[in-house]
This record gives sequence, structure tokens and C-alpha cells, in this order.
Amino acid sequence: MPYAIFSQDKPGSLQLRNDTRPQHREFLATQADVLLAAGPLMADDNSGGIGSLTVLDTEERAVAVRFAEADPYFQVGLFESVTICRWKQTIRDGERIAT
Repeated sequence: MPYAIFSQDKPGSLQLRNDTRPQHREFLATQADVLLAAGPLMADDNSGGIGSLTVLDTEERAVAVRFAEADPYFQVGLFESVTICRWKQTIRDGERIAT
């Protein structure tokens, strides 16, 4: 079962997010073999990112922890909180695939 990483940015850190985005994207490009999905969590007014959601194809929590800690966003102290948990996909493209 995959792992999800839910990371919330510290308040007022949009500039740090924007400044670190190139390194973050380079990091993600090197992790294609384990990435199922990744993208920013957006502010309601669409003014910018306020966090990240990443889903990894791994059965090992340790892999997800290492991934989270290696992310440049984590390394520059962007996140106020990081939650790592198993994720079960039950719907894909509008179709139930599991119960």
C-alpha cells in the first residue's frame, strides 16, 4: 500500500517556496521510480502554494521518511508540519477499484 506525505508550509513562507522550487523539481525528477503523484496544495484564492501532497509507491515507511527528509523544501525549513501515512486508493478516474 502506498504512502502519502502531507506537508503544510509555515505561514508567510511563499517566497521561500518560490525560491526553492527549482531544486524541489530537480529532486522530484530523480525520484520518478517511486512517485505516484505529487503537487502543491494551493491557497483558496490561488495566490500560491501552501503545502505539498506526495504519494509514493513503496511498502516501507522508512522510504517515505527518507524521501520527505531529502526534499529540498524540507531541508530549507519550509514546512510547519509533515504527516506520513499509508494511503489506499479506492477510486481511479471515477471508478471504484477497491473497497
